[in-house]
Amino acid sequence: MNTPASHQGNLVRITIFAVVYFIVFGVKYLAANVLQANIWGWLLLVIVAAVGIWFHIRQFNHEEQFFVKQQRWPLLTSFTVVAGAVVLITALRILIAYLTMKQRLPESYLHKFYLQHEAARLFWLLIAADGVIMPVMQTYLTIGFFFNYWFRDSNLVNAVLGIIASGLLFMLLHWQLSVPLLIMNACLGMLLAWTYLYTQNIAVPMFLAIINGLLQVVLL
Repeated sequence: MNTPASHQGNLVRITIFAVVYFIVFGVKYLAANVLQANIWGWLLLVIVAAVGIWFHIRQFNHEEQFFVKQQRWPLLTSFTVVAGAVVLITALRILIAYLTMKQRLPESYLHKFYLQHEAARLFWLLIAADGVIMPVMQTYLTIGFFFNYWFRDSNLVNAVLGIIASGLLFMLLHWQLSVPLLIMNACLGMLLAWTYLYTQNIAVPMFLAIINGLLQVVLL
């Protein structure tokens, strides 16, 4: 129960991490919708997000010793992979924004919300929340914990299944009532999971998730 080798313990742990994630998500919704990104909304979001991220980091650092790892490459050694992934994510985000502008893709929930409540202070709250806070927590939830708990064995089939499953979970956390947007989000999630598997460094998919989140807000 106390280590990731226990499936029952993993189920309990991933449930707790998911609850923490959705608490932060709920506070983000409260800060943006009810408190209209005022100072109290910012304060509440920063405090709750700081606690949530600290909890995820603490648990990941504690449990990482149990995760099966191949050779771990330094970040600079994987520069080509990171740069290529940044280009892919940027191109996809620009494509989504262009197709949305041309009305060939439906507006995302975030896009609709911002257009309804357009304001400078809301924009900066979304930059902090959807650009940084939520991507960090999503990376820990979908890859740091979910991927490592259920797809830790070192074989090709398990790796492919883990990448697909992590991508689908990423898609669910970015739920849209649009099949094309769902597919694009699933592909983004799979890309993040693959970069983690390749580099064995949680900082890589986290950095890419932040890039994706920031572009999503900036290109609204």
